[in-house]
Amino acid sequence: MPPKDWDTITVDPGTYTENINVYKRLTIQSETGADSTIVHAANSHVFNIATDYVNITGFTMEEASKGCGILISGANDCNISNNIVSSNYHGIYLSNASRNTIINNNAFSNKKNEIVLTDGTSYKQIINNNASNSVN
Repeated sequence: MPPKDWDTITVDPGTYTENINVYKRLTIQSETGADSTIVHAANSHVFNIATDYVNITGFTMEEASKGCGILISGANDCNISNNIVSSNYHGIYLSNASRNTIINNNAFSNKKNEIVLTDGTSYKQIINNNASNSVN
Protein backbone atom coordinates (compact mmCIF):
# COMPACT_ATOMS: atom_id res chain seq x y z
CA MET A 1 0.00 0.00 0.00
CA PRO A 2 1.48 3.40 -0.92
CA PRO A 3 2.02 5.86 1.93
CA LYS A 4 -0.64 8.43 2.74
CA ASP A 5 -0.21 12.02 3.88
CA TRP A 6 1.05 12.20 7.49
CA ASP A 7 2.41 8.63 7.49
CA THR A 8 5.77 7.85 9.07
CA ILE A 9 8.19 5.68 7.10
CA THR A 10 10.96 4.08 9.16
CA VAL A 11 13.97 2.83 7.20
CA ASP A 12 16.06 -0.11 8.39
CA PRO A 13 19.84 0.26 8.70
CA GLY A 14 21.72 -0.38 5.47
CA THR A 15 23.18 1.20 2.38
CA TYR A 16 20.76 2.15 -0.39
CA THR A 17 21.14 3.60 -3.88
CA GLU A 18 18.06 5.76 -4.46
CA ASN A 19 16.63 9.06 -5.55
CA ILE A 20 13.66 9.80 -3.32
CA ASN A 21 11.02 12.21 -4.60
CA VAL A 22 8.68 13.23 -1.79
CA TYR A 23 5.26 14.44 -2.94
CA LYS A 24 3.28 13.59 0.20
CA ARG A 25 3.37 15.01 3.72
CA LEU A 26 5.54 12.35 5.33
CA THR A 27 8.03 11.73 8.07
CA ILE A 28 10.90 9.64 6.72
CA GLN A 29 13.29 8.53 9.44
CA SER A 30 16.01 5.99 9.91
CA GLU A 31 15.55 3.37 12.57
CA THR A 32 19.04 3.72 14.04
CA GLY A 33 20.51 7.01 12.78
CA ALA A 34 22.74 8.49 10.12
CA ASP A 35 25.80 6.38 10.88
CA SER A 36 24.04 3.18 9.85
CA THR A 37 21.49 4.32 7.24
CA ILE A 38 23.27 5.55 4.12
CA VAL A 39 21.64 6.63 0.87
CA HIS A 40 23.80 7.05 -2.25
CA ALA A 41 22.22 9.02 -5.10
CA ALA A 42 21.28 6.92 -8.11
CA ASN A 43 21.66 10.04 -10.28
CA SER A 44 20.09 13.38 -9.26
CA HIS A 45 19.14 14.49 -5.73
CA VAL A 46 19.04 12.01 -2.87
CA PHE A 47 15.89 13.60 -1.40
CA ASN A 48 13.79 15.93 -3.58
CA ILE A 49 11.09 17.46 -1.37
CA ALA A 50 8.27 19.04 -3.37
CA THR A 51 5.47 19.35 -0.81
CA ASP A 52 4.87 20.94 2.59
CA TYR A 53 5.24 19.32 6.01
CA VAL A 54 7.95 16.76 5.28
CA ASN A 55 10.37 15.57 7.97
CA ILE A 56 13.65 13.85 7.08
CA THR A 57 15.80 12.60 9.94
CA GLY A 58 18.72 10.29 10.59
CA PHE A 59 20.30 9.59 7.17
CA THR A 60 23.69 9.88 5.52
CA MET A 61 23.18 11.27 1.99
CA GLU A 62 26.04 10.92 -0.48
CA GLU A 63 27.17 10.97 -4.10
CA ALA A 64 24.63 13.31 -5.72
CA SER A 65 27.51 14.62 -7.82
CA LYS A 66 25.20 16.69 -10.04
CA GLY A 67 22.46 17.32 -7.48
CA CYS A 68 21.74 17.88 -3.82
CA GLY A 69 21.75 15.69 -0.78
CA ILE A 70 18.42 17.37 0.06
CA LEU A 71 16.55 19.74 -2.25
CA ILE A 72 13.54 21.59 -0.86
CA SER A 73 11.91 23.49 -3.71
CA GLY A 74 8.63 25.33 -3.26
CA ALA A 75 7.90 23.42 -0.05
CA ASN A 76 7.19 24.92 3.36
CA ASP A 77 7.15 23.81 6.99
CA CYS A 78 9.66 20.98 6.53
CA ASN A 79 12.08 19.74 9.18
CA ILE A 80 15.51 18.36 8.22
CA SER A 81 17.37 17.04 11.25
CA ASN A 82 20.20 14.79 12.41
CA ASN A 83 21.55 13.97 8.96
CA ILE A 84 25.03 13.69 7.44
CA VAL A 85 25.20 15.26 3.98
CA SER A 86 28.50 14.84 2.12
CA SER A 87 30.08 14.29 -1.30
CA ASN A 88 27.19 15.87 -3.21
CA TYR A 89 27.21 18.88 -5.54
CA HIS A 90 25.21 20.87 -2.95
CA GLY A 91 24.49 19.61 0.55
CA ILE A 92 21.11 21.06 1.61
CA TYR A 93 19.47 23.45 -0.88
CA LEU A 94 16.31 25.49 -0.24
CA SER A 95 14.65 27.37 -3.08
CA ASN A 96 11.41 29.35 -2.75
CA ALA A 97 10.78 27.61 0.56
CA SER A 98 9.49 29.16 3.80
CA ARG A 99 9.23 28.23 7.47
CA ASN A 100 11.62 25.29 7.18
CA THR A 101 13.85 24.09 10.01
CA ILE A 102 17.34 22.76 9.36
CA ILE A 103 18.73 21.47 12.68
CA ASN A 104 21.62 19.29 13.92
CA ASN A 105 22.90 18.30 10.48
CA ASN A 106 26.51 17.73 9.47
CA ALA A 107 27.11 18.98 5.90
CA PHE A 108 30.69 18.68 4.69
CA SER A 109 32.89 18.01 1.66
CA ASN A 110 30.19 18.81 -0.87
CA LYS A 111 31.49 20.04 -4.21
CA LYS A 112 29.83 23.48 -4.27
CA ASN A 113 28.07 24.48 -1.02
CA GLU A 114 26.98 22.94 2.25
CA ILE A 115 23.70 24.79 2.93
CA VAL A 116 22.12 27.10 0.33
CA LEU A 117 19.16 29.45 0.85
CA THR A 118 17.97 31.15 -2.34
CA ASP A 119 15.06 32.39 -4.48
CA GLY A 120 12.48 33.60 -1.99
CA THR A 121 13.46 31.38 0.91
CA SER A 122 12.24 33.06 4.10
CA TYR A 123 11.31 32.57 7.75
CA LYS A 124 13.72 29.67 8.21
CA GLN A 125 15.48 28.29 11.23
CA ILE A 126 19.04 27.10 10.73
CA ILE A 127 20.13 25.74 14.11
CA ASN A 128 23.23 23.88 15.35
CA ASN A 129 24.50 22.61 11.99
CA ASN A 130 28.11 21.88 11.08
CA ALA A 131 28.92 23.12 7.56
CA SER A 132 32.54 22.73 6.46
CA ASN A 133 35.04 21.75 3.77
CA SER A 134 33.14 22.60 0.60
CA VAL A 135 35.06 23.76 -2.45
CA ASN A 136 33.25 27.15 -2.32
